[in-house]
Amino acid sequence: MGSSQSNPSMQSKAMVKDMVAQSPIVVFSGTYCVWCVRLQKLLQENELLGMTKTVMLDEHPKGQEYANGLFLLTSQRSIPNVYVNGVHVGGYSEVSHLISTGELQRMLKTK
Repeated sequence: MGSSQSNPSMQSKAMVKDMVAQSPIVVFSGTYCVWCVRLQKLLQENELLGMTKTVMLDEHPKGQEYANGLFLLTSQRSIPNVYVNGVHVGGYSEVSHLISTGELQRMLKTK
């Protein structure tokens, strides 16, 4: 009956897709999360914060909608939840591995 635009699931997925298109690295995070703080430090140490957009799910007015969209797109409820050039890469461990192997830098150069 209603259009897909009125479907909350479709809207939350679209919100995430729109957000990840805004920056080479997008981190969905939380102020209470130790791994999120560690990820921000890792990005800073590797001079990547300037190209990173961080969405604090617990502070953003639509944080729950983003969290729902992330789960629908990635099946991941945990944070940090990271996208690089629009591709979901995972959380802290995955980003740390991508940095240590040089793969993250290669991903950033390919866009």
